[in-house]
Amino acid sequence: MNRRLFGTIIIIIIALLLPSAASRVSITNEITSPANRTIWTNDSEETLREAMVAVNVTNNFYGHEAVTAILAIDCSGSMIDSDPNRFRVEAAKNFVNLIAQDNVKHMVGVVLWKDTIFGVLEPTNNLSAVKSYIDYADASGYTCIGNALEAADLSFKNATTKGKILILLSDGNDECYEGLDFVTKAKDMRSSGIPIYTIGLGNSSIKDLQAIGQYFHVSRPDAMPLIFRDMATRLKVSLKNVSIEYHLDKDLEPYDVFPAAANSTSKSGKILTWNIEDMYYKQRMSLTFKVGSSNPRNYTLAVPTNSTIAYEVVGNGSHKERIPPTNLLVKFHQAGNGGNEGDGFVQIGESLNSGEASSLFG
Repeated sequence: MNRRLFGTIIIIIIALLLPSAASRVSITNEITSPANRTIWTNDSEETLREAMVAVNVTNNFYGHEAVTAILAIDCSGSMIDSDPNRFRVEAAKNFVNLIAQDNVKHMVGVVLWKDTIFGVLEPTNNLSAVKSYIDYADASGYTCIGNALEAADLSFKNATTKGKILILLSDGNDECYEGLDFVTKAKDMRSSGIPIYTIGLGNSSIKDLQAIGQYFHVSRPDAMPLIFRDMATRLKVSLKNVSIEYHLDKDLEPYDVFPAAANSTSKSGKILTWNIEDMYYKQRMSLTFKVGSSNPRNYTLAVPTNSTIAYEVVGNGSHKERIPPTNLLVKFHQAGNGGNEGDGFVQIGESLNSGEASSLFG
């Protein structure tokens, strides 16, 4: 076979096997309301003066690194009533089973806590031993969240992985008021790069758990396996330092932005910036805001080529992709024209459909 032809074939095969940028992240940029993507100026007599915009980002990249997870399980006496059938034990063991299916060797540690530390299993990749240790969870004593955080933090010192995560389960607020300042302790742990996920069990939200980490609530103990399944999914972080920069024309005014974004200006217009940080495999983020204008014309939302999503792929460097643009038409309704299109209306061009993101590099 001709050497040049053989080399070309090899290059094509490699290109087909490597994950493309489009397969890593899916991005849509849509005007969800109104359906015809047409609104009226702020000073118009018409009432439809705002458009709802949604930017949806989905992480399609399956590739992640080993993580050390510590399960801090409440063993206080109130668990006798809150979880009489020990669903928390089975849920935690199912979490271990799920992460054992990954193609990387995660490490798991266990902290069994109450008003004292009942037991600690240092992080290990012997997941059978982890499940056996979880079975020791009992129910007695009081709730001291600070003790759990201190023991978990010490265990993380023995972690050999870069990624770390703490999952803390409890059915009540802290009862050791003269103990460790657990809110400050949690803040220090998060600042050192340890995400904290808290699971509250009971009829109402648990404010002390809300204060120390990303909070999840279950009202029934038999729902805990679903929460722990979600926790196992969160170990599959494959994109890091995700940041979205969305550029708007200077005559457009964004508001009701969710989740909150940094709002800045440039010579060409306004910029919304979301710092999402990490995204796990198949995670979907929806970023929404409303927009209006006092100047009638056709606008491009997500001004190319400045509107981008930037991220780091675990083990594969930094990447950046364009956000697909879409168009919004703003009209002006002059008083007394009877609402007939023509005199008193400004209409420019036709709206564009939003498309899939195109890769800038990588």
